[in-house]
Amino acid sequence: MTEKKRKRRTVYRDKIWIDPKIVSDKYKHAKNYVEYYCYKEVGKSTRKKPYIPKDPVKEFKATKTTYVCFSSFLSVISKSRNMNRILYKMTTDKSACVKLTLKEQRRFIELSVQHRMLPKYVTPDTIAKDGKSGTMVLLLENIAPSQVYMYLSQYRYLREDPGFVRSIVHLHDNLGMNFYAAFVLASRVSIDYTVHHFLTLQRLYASSANVNEVEVPFHIIAGLKRFVYRPHKYDNRKVMDFGRYYSYEAASRIESICKIKISLTAQELFEPLVIKAFSALTDKVAQKYIDQYLRLKERIQYRDKKQDSKAKTAVGTK
Repeated sequence: MTEKKRKRRTVYRDKIWIDPKIVSDKYKHAKNYVEYYCYKEVGKSTRKKPYIPKDPVKEFKATKTTYVCFSSFLSVISKSRNMNRILYKMTTDKSACVKLTLKEQRRFIELSVQHRMLPKYVTPDTIAKDGKSGTMVLLLENIAPSQVYMYLSQYRYLREDPGFVRSIVHLHDNLGMNFYAAFVLASRVSIDYTVHHFLTLQRLYASSANVNEVEVPFHIIAGLKRFVYRPHKYDNRKVMDFGRYYSYEAASRIESICKIKISLTAQELFEPLVIKAFSALTDKVAQKYIDQYLRLKERIQYRDKKQDSKAKTAVGTK
């Protein structure tokens, strides 16, 4: 066979169907509420295992904050000049459109740790056995403001955007999608309120949000992957720069890392060359794989093969 004919050979793929009842555009943001404690603790934590006090106010004279968000956290830390811990008590919202199971919640924590979107020391068993609450302590030494906001947001999704959590776990565990791609795709479909999302991506108003039809920006997936692997390269500030007040700046930093501005369908996120591209740590390498994929793309032919999902349907299930 000649080289010319070989290049024209059709490449067949099974089309991966994503259940829009699970990765749903019907999910709604739940009630905004946070309860957290800032304090100084020395000697009881290690880098691998933070100490979790039962009563941080009694034991460490912690400053307790209950509010709709974490907007005052950096101010509290900045003014204190000695606090090195935040304890976040997450409680699930009884009125949320999705009631996540304990298994789903703990799996999301496990996946977030594996993919560096939560620290290694945050374990799935920080979620209570009844699945109604969770307690996370973050060590604030050598952590950037954008990084700590990602961590806090990741844990908060369990309360405020449980449908988003379900979408991600389904895409990753049931369909085998890369976690960062799943996070961004689920953002585009299942997030309807970005004020508490650490990216700016959400379901667009008055446009299709069917997961099998939407497109997502490549540069956000690539930027997220690079950020979690090298956070201090993209944000060299420190939360514990006492006396200096910072803003989080998570979305602006993550979304500006990669300069390759192309859009991809959900189906394309499963392509091996695309996965290599957004997993690359530089634009030069990423562009090489994107170029290879674009040359291959015209020869790809998808075959319909509707997949029956074993996961639970979206709204109102337990």
